[in-house]
Amino acid sequence: MLRSLLLGCLAAVLTFCCATAECFAQQAQAAPGYSNKTVASIDACPITTRPDTVFAPPLPFAFDSSQGGFYFGTRKIWAYLQNSPVFQGAMQKIPWWIPGFDALAEPRPPLSMTLERLDESAPIVVTSGNAGGSWIPDKPSYGYFIMTGVKFPSEGCWQVTGRYNGAELSFTYLVR
Repeated sequence: MLRSLLLGCLAAVLTFCCATAECFAQQAQAAPGYSNKTVASIDACPITTRPDTVFAPPLPFAFDSSQGGFYFGTRKIWAYLQNSPVFQGAMQKIPWWIPGFDALAEPRPPLSMTLERLDESAPIVVTSGNAGGSWIPDKPSYGYFIMTGVKFPSEGCWQVTGRYNGAELSFTYLVR
């Protein structure tokens, strides 16, 4: 019974995350005439890389940076970023954590994201209301988190800023 309930919850979360990613993809379209010709090099883009001392989430959240990425942020808001500073492909998922967030009480959290291209003039993309409250049933120590799907409108050097109830976090990736 419990296993069926957990599997049902997981299926619902995965379905919602896929819908969220599709919704982001519809919102983050490049403007007409938008050029992809100039793409910053890794040296010219202020990429957020894994620091020598990785951010450790506060208790009771799990701390595991062995899965190809690292936690980046503050005690108010943090995200799990890839070790590679270059996103291969425009579509990416980014999980965010906020202490006190409850995915069951808030399945559609008001996390907004701004995507700003730093290496060339481009429209700023703002998304809101497309995030999904999530959890991993067999990893309760990860706690509830907010899953976002991002479609970058073009290749280039992009700053991502997430905002949730007054907390804000920014980081930069090179998209190829």
